[in-house]
Amino acid sequence: MAIAMKKTAAIAIAAGLTFAGSAGIAAQDAFAADVNAGVGEATTAYSLTVHKRGGNWQENRNYNGGALDAAPGTDLGAGFKFSIEQVTPNPDNINDASAATPVQGGATAEGTTDADGKVRFTNLPEGVYRVKETGVPADSNYITGPAFLVSVPVTTADGTKNINDVVVYPKNTETKVEKSVKDEDKNSGDTIEYTISANAPVVPAGNKLTSFAVQDAFRKSELTDVKVTKVEVGGEEVPAGEYEVVDGTIEGGPADADTTKTVNFVGAGLDRVSKQEAVEVKVYLTATMQKIGDGEIVNNARSIVRGPNTKSTDEPKETPWDEVKTYLGELRLVKTDGGNTKLAGAKFDLFRCDESGKTTGDAIETGIVSDQDGLVKFNKSLHVTDYIDDADVAEVTKRYCAVETQAPEGYQKLNKPVVIEFKRSDLNEDLQVGDVKYEKVQKTVTVVNTKPLLPGTGGMGVLIIVLAGLAIIGGGVYAARRNSQSA
Repeated sequence: MAIAMKKTAAIAIAAGLTFAGSAGIAAQDAFAADVNAGVGEATTAYSLTVHKRGGNWQENRNYNGGALDAAPGTDLGAGFKFSIEQVTPNPDNINDASAATPVQGGATAEGTTDADGKVRFTNLPEGVYRVKETGVPADSNYITGPAFLVSVPVTTADGTKNINDVVVYPKNTETKVEKSVKDEDKNSGDTIEYTISANAPVVPAGNKLTSFAVQDAFRKSELTDVKVTKVEVGGEEVPAGEYEVVDGTIEGGPADADTTKTVNFVGAGLDRVSKQEAVEVKVYLTATMQKIGDGEIVNNARSIVRGPNTKSTDEPKETPWDEVKTYLGELRLVKTDGGNTKLAGAKFDLFRCDESGKTTGDAIETGIVSDQDGLVKFNKSLHVTDYIDDADVAEVTKRYCAVETQAPEGYQKLNKPVVIEFKRSDLNEDLQVGDVKYEKVQKTVTVVNTKPLLPGTGGMGVLIIVLAGLAIIGGGVYAARRNSQSA
């Protein structure tokens, strides 16, 4: 446990006040490893244990600085950093930690919670202490709690005795973000929908978050026309005046994101998210997908929070990014005669369909013509069929169907759609765009046309029929003549 202490001359102050409101709840009397906060050579019997807990803030009317039978909330464990400082409360507001002034030469100390979530400051001079949470575990989503004041020792409610080993339970809450996308049957040029779901951290009564924001990050080459369409808190739509939308840029963003769109809660909106119980925040966005680069369109979201009793210039708590992905690919056809001849002039429409070739919905593209190299190059990057709404598809039934509407000159028109599978594993070709090569983002399907088979007018087919007819006539004449001679 990292410990830093500052020892100066002792100045004792009277401590007959109880600061219970935001100081937490009295706890078990099992102690963590000690942080000796003694001043000079003096020793005292006074101590303060901070036992970090999780859950909603709540008031316990039985609080007296002593032990409860059961600790409230949930265990949070190691890594929460605290500092204590001996102070003089402001007489106009004795519970306002920010208004208290340090005692000259008073005791100070710093410590970090152990595996049980506890840090104990021992050998304290009698006085009032400001307790500040200075850090949370780096890999957590916890928000630092507000500073509070506590008397050491603390006098019981009946005024008959002091509790020398004071134990408090300040609480932390998490802020988490989840991102979702609706992209089924959407291709480049189409609009998709994103939802960011976040929980605002719970704050004690009478406190307010200094700032709360939800941020979206993306690559401007992949998503354009990104718009915030609605913001909700606790299921209710938030009026536009209670938040502001800020467009920005980001360096070193997730998945090479270079652009951000941030929803900052302001004024009444900040009051709306500063609650003593969990409240869900939702931000709805739309965006237009562009043609693929590397085949992935990645969108990320996070929340950015400054807790109560912090300054707007303080470093905020930023949650880990949560991402969603959309996979697109390129499809092309190559028209041949079954050999080496490439066929120009074939015309195709493209549809969604099932494995039997039954088309669904409107055409995705129409009138796409094969060029001199026999290539039919569809203009849109197409959504893969095995990954939809940021999830694998258990049973892939969707296909794409290319319907030939005009055959190459001199060739038979196809009567059935060309049914095409388009899973991620089907994209096995690289695509060169300028100086950049994108790997495995394209699929090419060979489509064969044959020439019609019809006998030519006056050709051998007609001659055979004529000869057969003459043979029949000749046979009839011969038979009639024989019968006449016999008569």
